[in-house]
Amino acid sequence: MVKDWEETESDPLEAHVDEVLPRLAGAFEEIRLRRVRQAEEQARRMEAERLRHEVELERKREAIRFRRLVAHCDNRRIAADIRELVASVERSLLATGNAEQFSGWKSWALSHAERIDPVRKEALFDRDVSDYEVYRFEK
Repeated sequence: MVKDWEETESDPLEAHVDEVLPRLAGAFEEIRLRRVRQAEEQARRMEAERLRHEVELERKREAIRFRRLVAHCDNRRIAADIRELVASVERSLLATGNAEQFSGWKSWALSHAERIDPVRKEALFDRDVSDYEVYRFEK
C-alpha cells in the first residue's frame, strides 16, 4: 500500500486522484473512529468515577446518620437521667428544706432535658444530610 505519492512529469498526481482520495478518506475515517472510541472510553471512565463518588458519598451520609442516631440515644439517656435526678431530689428532704431554690433548679434542669431529648422533636426522623456535612465528615 503506497502512502506517499511523488509527482513526476510523466506521472502527475492528478492521475492518482482515484487512488489517493479513497485512501485519504479511509485515513480520516480511521482517525474519526479512533476519536469516537476514545470519547466512549472517556465517557465510561467518567461514569464509573461518578458512580464510585456517589457510593462514597452515600457511605459518608450513612455514617453521619448513624452518628446522629447514636447521639440521639445518648441525649435520650441523659434527658432521662436528668428527669430521674430531678424526681429523686424532689422526693428528698433537700427539696423540702430548700423549696424556692429547688423550684428554680428544677425548672432549669428540666428545660435542659427537654432541649436535648430527641423524642420531643420531629427532627428525630430527619435523615437528610447536607453536602456541607458530607464534605467536612472525616473517615
